[in-house]
Amino acid sequence: MLRLFFSWILIVVLSGCGEKPGVVVTADAATVSQSELQAQEAEAKLRIIRAEVESKLIQDAARAEEEKQENASLAKKLAESAGRKIMGQAGGGQDYRVKIINWEYDKPNDQFEIKIETYWNGKFFRSNDYEVDGIIKCKRDGSGANFARTYVNSNFESAEENMNWLEGTLALGMLLGASSSE
Repeated sequence: MLRLFFSWILIVVLSGCGEKPGVVVTADAATVSQSELQAQEAEAKLRIIRAEVESKLIQDAARAEEEKQENASLAKKLAESAGRKIMGQAGGGQDYRVKIINWEYDKPNDQFEIKIETYWNGKFFRSNDYEVDGIIKCKRDGSGANFARTYVNSNFESAEENMNWLEGTLALGMLLGASSSE
């Protein structure tokens, strides 16, 4: 008798909730509540999975941004070290400046490629200004560094006679010492 009552209530509720008139749906109240419970459980599991995926994506994005910032800092150290070596091999100078145009790090090959512009004034006369631009290629630890020039000003052209260029490339060796690899 109680079962019949719940079936009748279900028919009334369903017919009043947008079902097409004349369509009668009958079901046990126990069956409906069990299927509703299963649907709610499935929905809850889906929300948990979505939250876990969103959390993982946020963590991955944060990790990628942190790695990018670390690589940018390292590229700056490598560029400054390379520029100082170039200036030193050109006879030295003062008021050294380096500008990073862009950089890329190829993680699978552990290879930095850094495009720089370097500027400095003469060792004895500040009026002698030097500029050399080019591309540094080296490993993350600074080893195997080479510099391929792309532009030099006229003052640098006369100073480069003392340098050991090989087809427009200068071997810089190790850019970062053990103490500066932090």
